[in-house]
Amino acid sequence: MSNVRIQMLKSGLAFVASHIQVSGDLPATLIPDHIFRRARDEEIGLIRERLQQSMRGSFYQWVNYEASIREERQGTSTTFHVEPLLPDQWKYWVVAFEPNNHNIHEIETIGLLLPTDLEFAFQIYFSEPAQSGEIRGMQLMPLHIFEKYSSHDYAFTNATSLTTQQLMTIGELWPLYKNMPAEFSFVASALDNFAALRRVPVQSSLSVVGLFSIIESLTTHAPRLTETLDSINHQITNKIVLLRKRYARAITPDQYFLHAAEENIWKKLYGYRSSIAHGSVANFNAEYQVLRDHSTVVRFLRDNVKELIAYALRNPEFMSDLRRC
Repeated sequence: MSNVRIQMLKSGLAFVASHIQVSGDLPATLIPDHIFRRARDEEIGLIRERLQQSMRGSFYQWVNYEASIREERQGTSTTFHVEPLLPDQWKYWVVAFEPNNHNIHEIETIGLLLPTDLEFAFQIYFSEPAQSGEIRGMQLMPLHIFEKYSSHDYAFTNATSLTTQQLMTIGELWPLYKNMPAEFSFVASALDNFAALRRVPVQSSLSVVGLFSIIESLTTHAPRLTETLDSINHQITNKIVLLRKRYARAITPDQYFLHAAEENIWKKLYGYRSSIAHGSVANFNAEYQVLRDHSTVVRFLRDNVKELIAYALRNPEFMSDLRRC
C-alpha cells in the first residue's frame, strides 16, 4: 500500500474470529490506541456481509455468534442444539485502532497465549477516526482462519469464556515481546514459531513435532555425549515438571490424560513425538493408551507451550540459564 494510500486511512477495525464470551469491564485498552469492545450495530452489519461473502459458493457455515450451542451426545452420535441469544448477548467482538501504524499482528500473536486463542478474521479500514467515514480497504481472511471457524456440519462447541483481566495480559506481555533484548531472542522466536504453527492443521502429526520443537528451543541444550542423563527427553521431562509449578495457569496432566506419574506422561509424549519423527504409527490402544488420542495430546502441549512462552517472556534471563543446565 503506497504512502498516499496509508495517509487516507484514519482508523481501523479488526474483527475477532474467536468464539468467545467476554466478562468484565468493557471497552478495554489492550495496548495504547487499541480498544477491545463489542461491535456496534452498524459494524455487525459490515461483519455479517463480509462473512457472507467469504462463504459464498461454499457448503460451509461460519460459527454462530448470535446463539448458544448445546452439545448432546447419544452413544457415538452427537447433536448440536442452536439456541438464539438476545442481541445484547451476541458475541461479535472487535479491536478498534486509530493510528496508521497499528499493532494488530502483534496483538494477535500475543493473544495466542490466552487460555482461548484471540484471533482475527479480517480488518476494515476507514477514512475517518473512530471507525467512521468511508470504508477505504479490507484485509482478506487467512485460509487457516476460515478452516478453523467454519464447518460443513456445524460441529461447533459453545463459546469459551474470557475475562477482561485475562485480556489485559496482552498489554503486559506486548512490551516484553516487542523489546526483548537480542541475547534472549530465542524467546521471541518461540512465540513467532508458535504463531506460525497455526497454519499446520491440528489433526496433522506435524503439529506435535512443531510444539515439541518450541519446548526444546526454550528449555534444552544440545546433549552432552559424556553425560548419560543429558538427552533431550530427560531434559524436557525434568525441566517441564519443575516449570509447570511456576505457570500462571495450572496445567496438570490429570486434566487431559489417564492417571500416571507426571514424569511418565512426558516420557510417553516424547516417545509419541519420536514415533512421528521416525515415521512409526503410534497405537493409542496399547503403548500410548495413557495419552488417550492425538487431539488430547495437541491440546495438552498447546496449553503447556502457551504458559511456557508467557513465563519465558516474563523471565528471559532465567530461561537462558535453564537452557544451559
